[in-house]
Amino acid sequence: LFFVSLLIHEMAHSVVAQRCGIEISAITLFIFGGIAEMKGEPQSPRDEFLIAGAGPLASFVLAFAFGILFSLFVTDAQALLNAEDTLNLANVSAAATIFMWLSSINFMLAVFNLLPGFPMDGGRLFRAALWWRTGDLVQATQMAARVGSGFGWLFIGLGAMQVIGGK
Repeated sequence: LFFVSLLIHEMAHSVVAQRCGIEISAITLFIFGGIAEMKGEPQSPRDEFLIAGAGPLASFVLAFAFGILFSLFVTDAQALLNAEDTLNLANVSAAATIFMWLSSINFMLAVFNLLPGFPMDGGRLFRAALWWRTGDLVQATQMAARVGSGFGWLFIGLGAMQVIGGK
């Protein structure tokens, strides 16, 4: 179901891209994400914004839908909380647990994809905003790529700190 969620995320990009006149040659899924391979570039900042935003929007919708399914499968909401007010999934059905995790995963996928790390969705949204502001796609791409590199280095640093700190 996680891969179906990833596929829906990438299909959302693809459908919007096709409506903007861009052909999609393939959708490739990976363990932590995927990519809709476009045979062209968006022709306007608006198209870029709509295409990039479609995936995270689909993930937010899935998170909401799975959250509703979770709530429908939980018969005793009070039984979810233990004495420390933390989740106690031993008291819910397997289906409810699956829907809870799918809701959480889709929400995290959407939020992570909104980080302005080009070429992720957030970086493409950032590039669309820069392109709209400057009117120059090349300059916007260069600026978005620099910000994306900064996020990459930030995550490398955070990972190194975790390794050194042992956590």
